[in-house]
Amino acid sequence: MTCIVVIGNSTGEYDWISPFFKDNSSFDCKLILNEIPEKDKKNIRKDVFLYPNISIIEPFLLARYFLTFLEKVNRKISLPSSLVSFIYSFFYSKMEIVQTKFLFQDYSFRKSLLMSHLKKITTNATLVAFPHAFSLSIPADCQEDVSHKCDVVLQNTKLCTRYKAKENIITGIPMLDSLNLFDVLSNNIIFFTRDNYDHYGTTNNACYNKYFQVLDFLESNKLKVYIKHHPRNRKANQRHKDIEKNFNNITYINSNNEIPLNKYRACLTFFSAASLMLTRHKVPAIDITPYQEDLLSTSLIHHLDEDGVYVTPFCEHGLQSHSLNLNEIMDSKLLGSISQSQSENSKQIFPNSYNNALQNLITK
Repeated sequence: MTCIVVIGNSTGEYDWISPFFKDNSSFDCKLILNEIPEKDKKNIRKDVFLYPNISIIEPFLLARYFLTFLEKVNRKISLPSSLVSFIYSFFYSKMEIVQTKFLFQDYSFRKSLLMSHLKKITTNATLVAFPHAFSLSIPADCQEDVSHKCDVVLQNTKLCTRYKAKENIITGIPMLDSLNLFDVLSNNIIFFTRDNYDHYGTTNNACYNKYFQVLDFLESNKLKVYIKHHPRNRKANQRHKDIEKNFNNITYINSNNEIPLNKYRACLTFFSAASLMLTRHKVPAIDITPYQEDLLSTSLIHHLDEDGVYVTPFCEHGLQSHSLNLNEIMDSKLLGSISQSQSENSKQIFPNSYNNALQNLITK
């Protein structure tokens, strides 16, 4: 059974879909890597090397740069469809693609020349939208009807009600429960930053100031910090790294697949969904974002809960704990309680049917 899987512009898409094909070698997965950075493409090539059922369809290097350039141009000026079809047909062999039964794309439904071309030549394929990494869909003001864009939408949890499709399937997320990476006595902390903080109930400057305070606290308490930066904003990451020059207790993580299987005291985050993976590993996740009351009503990630309080979906459902009191990182009893609570919440929210749900879809 052949499936075409398009990784659009984030490795988080690959993190979600790849474990299924690694564990189910009877399915043939052909990856097409669209706009993600070349260094991430290189890491994916290494990651799939030992899996004969997973192959990558891609043109040569200069062509990849050229096609990425076209995608950016098209978002500003629509290019003629006949020209687009001619260009993509030249770089992608139709014979490798046209017979696929399933065409997978991430459910951001970002405007894409590549996806338009693939849909045009795979007219008999079932179009499947799949989630990004381990995230929850942010609540929307109204449900978006995507039935004209795809046939099936895969959702991590029944809490995700953003999309209306011909068929919605609740899958859960790649199972990681067998690993317990939490140790309250560990000196390791894992930290996820963001690409932007403005418009999320806080500001860039407030978060950069908080970032310095947190790193200073961790170093003062002889804690080692593993940092994974969001990959999509070089300017923001440079600001982060300018701050990090003041400290000597930092190790960098380039992708979720590279997270060391160490024991961790806690996971700190600026409202990143990446922490959900550590929650599955029983590591307590603490959102240390300095939110500001006057900005919450216009925040892109906050909404009013039943009590009329602005919350993020992660904190609302007990998957992150929000705190600005850094001393809590040293409170063993509190961290143990958070770990147990978040782990149980994760099991309730994300069903254990990730493999079964995708197998049933592909084989029916």
